[in-house]
Formats: sequence, C-alpha cells, structure tokens
Amino acid sequence: TPGRYVGADEAKDDGEPMIISGTVYKADGKTPAPNTLIYFYHTDKFGIYGREGQPKHGRFRGWMLTDAKGRYEFASIRPASYPNSTQSQHVHMTITTLDSREDWYDSILFEGDKFLTARERGSTRERGGFNPIVSLERGKDGIMTATRNIQLMSA
Repeated sequence: TPGRYVGADEAKDDGEPMIISGTVYKADGKTPAPNTLIYFYHTDKFGIYGREGQPKHGRFRGWMLTDAKGRYEFASIRPASYPNSTQSQHVHMTITTLDSREDWYDSILFEGDKFLTARERGSTRERGGFNPIVSLERGKDGIMTATRNIQLMSA
C-alpha cells in the first residue's frame, strides 16, 4: 500500500482530516516512478508550522516512498493560511529519486481557498507537471480526499 503519515484518526482532534493520494510519474508523464522519496510538510489548523519544542517544520510532516506503481498516499489535516496573512493554504513537498537530489516541487494548493490567487492559478504545473490545485471531496466517513499526481522534472 502507498505510504502514509499523520493518521486520520489522530488528525480529527487537530483539524479537518484529509487524505491526499496520487502517482508520481517519470519525466515523460506516463511511466510510474517507483521508490521515489517524497517529503511533505504543512501548517496546523492555526497556520503555524512548529511550536516551541517541535521540529522546524512542525508536527504535520513526513517522508514516504512511492510503491512499485509510483503511488503514494498521506493522511493529515487541511492546513490553514499563515496567521494574519492572505497566503493560500498549501502543503510543501520535495522529491528525491535515485537519479536526482532532493528538489522542491509545486506545493499542493486547494480549490475553494479564498486566498488562492490568479497568479497561482496561472503558474501551475511549473514544477510537477500536473495541476497542483486539488479539489477536496468529502466522503461518507467525513474525511476529505483529493488526488495530486506528480511528473518528475527532466534530469
């Protein structure tokens, strides 16, 4: 099964639970990329990364490897915008492969976020191929889910 980090049950007390899943593809956008290391991190429900005594990137962070079919999945909470800002909600991510060093990819953004800008909409797909703006859909279990596929950059 694809990798996971902060469990959905744990996240219920911390914010609105969500599950993001997808497939990482090689630079051709069609061939799955197995064993790709993905690092995610984002703010808590108050827009804060780490509080005193927590790691710099806070509690909502994790690493995972894509499976044999290039798939990944993580369960967490929907992040909040930074306090007193108009910054859109986002999940940062870096990707490392056997053939490439760690590199930043487009953050995951959320359709319906009141702070999502025209510039962010226009600059999508720069680093990651597929649209980084996801539409969260609430399941019968109350958990929101979305798909974010990723295309590796050419070496």
